[in-house]
Amino acid sequence: MNKIGMFRGKMIDKNEWVYGFFIKSTDDRCFIGKNLHVNEKGNPSTLKQTFDAIEVIPESIGQYITAEDKNGKPIYGSIEIDGKSTKGGDIVECIGYQKKFRAEIIWWEMNCCFELWSCTNGGDELHNFINDNADHEELGLWTLEVIGNKLDNPELLKVKKHGGCDVGG
Repeated sequence: MNKIGMFRGKMIDKNEWVYGFFIKSTDDRCFIGKNLHVNEKGNPSTLKQTFDAIEVIPESIGQYITAEDKNGKPIYGSIEIDGKSTKGGDIVECIGYQKKFRAEIIWWEMNCCFELWSCTNGGDELHNFINDNADHEELGLWTLEVIGNKLDNPELLKVKKHGGCDVGG
């Protein structure tokens, strides 16, 4: 399965993650589309597309960043919907440059890329650049392991208050 452009979200009526493509309706509801079926009978005017759309919690949406952790698990990042950041991004344990820390994968609008965000040394710190169109050369300098996500495991990033932000441990 091609994971590029893949999203995930938590179902509204169940505590389960679903994976597919992101759909936002005109009434601001969010869905994950699955099982796209395209039937073509030789004429573009007869093209029919159908899919299953599952309503999800808007703040749970995360996008696959085209990279896997050290165990081969796909990594998802929080995205922005209507100017608000979702909580669907993974939390990863990072080892590299003689550092070990926990970070959240977030969409950084200013750089148009995903970044590893951690609050260390008393301030916000963007530890690395993850361009979702790149070949991840710089990402390869880090060893990453998905240990949870911000929606289900916010405590993984909150160790203590220091300098106005939560410090990851």
